[in-house]
Amino acid sequence: MELEPFEVMTHLFGNTPGPESDRSVELMNDFVAKHLMPSAVAPV
Repeated sequence: MELEPFEVMTHLFGNTPGPESDRSVELMNDFVAKHLMPSAVAPV
């Protein structure tokens, strides 16, 4: 489990452009890539 707190941010802060919302989108994209994308290395 991963947790990244965004202190002092209000609910729905991701709807407003800014560095915090950019970071949250980056974290979500990284999570999806890490957990849902097929492995690039085939088992031998």
